[in-house]
Amino acid sequence: MKFSFTKPKGACKEGDMRVDYAPSRRIFPWARWYLILLLVLCPLFFFLYRVVTPWFFVDSPAVISMEQALVTMPKTGRVVAVETEIDARVHRGDVLFRIEDDASDAKRDELVMLRTQLALLGTGGSRVPGVSRGAIETAKASLANRRNVRRNIEELYRKGAATQAELNQALDDESRAMSALVQLQDARRSAAASGSRSRFSAEQERVALEERIGLLEKAIAEKDVTCPIDGQVLDVYVSGNETLTQGASLAIVVNPDRARIIVFADTKAFPFIRDNAVARVSLPGGKRIEAYVEHEPLLVQTLPGGIMEFAGGKKVMRVRLVPAEPIPREYLIEGLPLSVRWGFSFPTTLKRVAKN
Repeated sequence: MKFSFTKPKGACKEGDMRVDYAPSRRIFPWARWYLILLLVLCPLFFFLYRVVTPWFFVDSPAVISMEQALVTMPKTGRVVAVETEIDARVHRGDVLFRIEDDASDAKRDELVMLRTQLALLGTGGSRVPGVSRGAIETAKASLANRRNVRRNIEELYRKGAATQAELNQALDDESRAMSALVQLQDARRSAAASGSRSRFSAEQERVALEERIGLLEKAIAEKDVTCPIDGQVLDVYVSGNETLTQGASLAIVVNPDRARIIVFADTKAFPFIRDNAVARVSLPGGKRIEAYVEHEPLLVQTLPGGIMEFAGGKKVMRVRLVPAEPIPREYLIEGLPLSVRWGFSFPTTLKRVAKN
């Protein structure tokens, strides 16, 4: 048996035959492990960002607020017609609603009665109470006619051409005509005795009637409720034929052209809040714009619950920002939540580090 102790020429040869191995199917296997490591560390990076960023930057919640006006009922009444709708573009002075008094039917009846009373007073502005001269003349003519009829029947009765009953009826008619004339004459004498006092009372009555009629006509007439500002109808709270009390809300109108950003800033942002100070506003979707402080804060209030759900009773400063550029139209939504970054606060960071 013959043994050979020569060194093998390579792992890719077996005897005198070359053996080629297939290449690996995994290209850059290390990239996969880096990706897995990155995914595992993402929560840590996010945690560090949320913890460390407030040490260097001051952020505050904010909302978009537009100039708005609440349209209310000027008096208790019924909404006759609604002349607008939600999202409608309106201008100052445009008619939004038509209303009328809630007791218009009863007031119309009263108005008819008062106009009748005023007509009885005459168009001259005063009247003499009692019986007119024309009424007395008519009564005298009626008495003379009844007297002639009675005489004719008496003549016929003597001739046998009329009955006793006809004669008695003629006598009764004449008597009633005489009684009516006497009553009218007595009433006129009584009216003449009261003279100037009656004329003064009639003038007072006429003035009072005209004033009351004017008030009723004004109350019954439909009243137009107009728009107080230029803008857009944000919401309408009523429909037609609703009876509402004075001061009830009818609609709310906003002016998108006068939009402001309302910031609810805590004391950490106080060093940055000065007149015309610039802040960066983050809009939904990642867009950012600059805005400047309209004036220093004058009001401290409780942070609205809609801004921060777990804020409790935290007190914040209410700051108004004016956008340095027009807010894009798609973001002009009343109450849209925003975020405002005031800037880098290096001195504050040093103080915090020193305390810790």
